[in-house]
Amino acid sequence: MINEIIQKKLFASVDRETSRYCLLVLFLFSVGFLPSHASAQQGTLTDDAYTSSNKANKNFGSDQSVQITGATNRGFVKFKLTPSLPPNTIGTHVGKATLKLFIDNVATPGTFEICPVTTAWAEETITDASAPALGAAIATITINATDEGRWVTIDMTQVGQQRERRYEP
Repeated sequence: MINEIIQKKLFASVDRETSRYCLLVLFLFSVGFLPSHASAQQGTLTDDAYTSSNKANKNFGSDQSVQITGATNRGFVKFKLTPSLPPNTIGTHVGKATLKLFIDNVATPGTFEICPVTTAWAEETITDASAPALGAAIATITINATDEGRWVTIDMTQVGQQRERRYEP
């Protein structure tokens, strides 16, 4: 199986209350395949933003980083897998899928959840008041002070394999 990683920097400060709130995100990410021959594919980041309940109508889509701070900020990232995937690719073709996040700053150690987004959103319009619906948590990530300045890799293979529809444009 091929490990291929999306390297998207998420600058995060996390505290203990965050475990109650879902973090992100479309689970469209890096995918590895093994049909007739092994090939690795990488998704293209198309949108990234965060929302803040303290500023419910403000859009942070143009900010340079995605900040997750306590229970008030949620981060969102979206990836496009096509056109780099072979035609008719389906979830069962996924050999390995990972999401890789860069942790810039840890104000207080804690956890955050990775959640799929179940409705549409766009970087230039998302606010806390208009944030998309989120599905059940896919993963819970624990962040400690030792993670500051490091990449954290989350295995998303099962999520990629459970996709029933084709990865098409």
